[in-house]
Amino acid sequence: MSKEQSRLVIQQGAVLPGMVRVLSVILGIVASLTIIGIPLGLLGFGLAIYMGGTEIDLGSKNVREYNGLLGARWGKWQPLAPFKAIVILRKRRVSTMYSRGQIAMDEVEMNHDVVLVDRAHRMKFVVRACDTEEEARTLAAKIAGATGYAVERYAPHRINPQRR
Repeated sequence: MSKEQSRLVIQQGAVLPGMVRVLSVILGIVASLTIIGIPLGLLGFGLAIYMGGTEIDLGSKNVREYNGLLGARWGKWQPLAPFKAIVILRKRRVSTMYSRGQIAMDEVEMNHDVVLVDRAHRMKFVVRACDTEEEARTLAAKIAGATGYAVERYAPHRINPQRR
């Protein structure tokens, strides 16, 4: 296995929402029309192609959440050793927006997170948030094949016995 093949790169996608990316390109073009605005234009283009995700280095047994720009990736590596299994967690994410009249509007989103967990299922590292359960199962199987970890049902162990 070569160095590039020993890395599993799972892209989460663009860090910024679509409209913000389009707006940064438009502002970058407008700013680039002046000599002083060239750095601002480059910043606008950079924001439009800024990506994020997770990278697993199978050779050195490390994992990181990365940020990337034009193929270059950076982020802090942490050891893969504490993690012993892969689980799929169904997550309900709610974001609240307020109108000018302070009327709350909730946007509910259901995701299926592919997560690396330790033996007790207490320590977690989210690899990727998937839109569908099928997509999450496919990704979990791909990671399990590369790392040798089992895909398990989420069942955290009790740390202390229950009080009465």
